[in-house]
Amino acid sequence: MVDEDVDIFDCTVPWHLKKEMQRVQYKEIDAIPYLTESYKKQPMNHESIIWDYIRSNHVLSITSFHNGDVWAANLFYACDYEQKRLLFMTSEINTKHGALMLANSHVVGTICDQTVDVAQLKGLQYAGVATIVHTPEALDVYMQQFPMAKQHQETLWMITFTALKLTDNSAGFGTKYTWNIE
Repeated sequence: MVDEDVDIFDCTVPWHLKKEMQRVQYKEIDAIPYLTESYKKQPMNHESIIWDYIRSNHVLSITSFHNGDVWAANLFYACDYEQKRLLFMTSEINTKHGALMLANSHVVGTICDQTVDVAQLKGLQYAGVATIVHTPEALDVYMQQFPMAKQHQETLWMITFTALKLTDNSAGFGTKYTWNIE
C-alpha cells in the first residue's frame, strides 16, 4: 500500500489523460502486476516504471538492418538491471539478424504482453546498440535465468539502450512513459 503522502502522479502524461489518472485511488497501484513492492512505495518515475516492466518479461523482438537489408527476430533475454542492459544469445554467423548486427550495431525492437483486452495492453519500444559481450559476469546473469542455454551456447550479446518508450493502457488509455538515454 502506498503511503498517503506519496504523489503517485509525479510523471508527465498527455494533458487529456491527467483527469482520468487523477481518479485512480492509491490502492489501485497494487493492482499493477509488474511493479515491485519497493516501487509501489515510491513516487512514479519513468525509469523505474520502464525497468520494472522489462524485468517482468523475458522475450523481445529485435530488428537489425544494414545496406537496405532488414530482419527481425524474437529472442529470450535476461535483464541485467545493475548495468541497465539486456542480454541475449544468438549466433552472429548462422542467423541473418546476427550477421546484420555485426555489420550495423544499431537495433530497434519491442517487448510486449500478449493480451486481447486493449484496456490492459502494455508494450515497450526501444532503440539501442547490440554488441557482443565476453564478460563472465554477463554470462552469469544470462545463465541464472536460462540455465538450459549451457547446452546450446551461442554468442552472448547485450543491448544498451538509447531510447525507451512504454505504453501502458492499464494506467489510462494511451499513457506513455519515456526514458531517453544520452
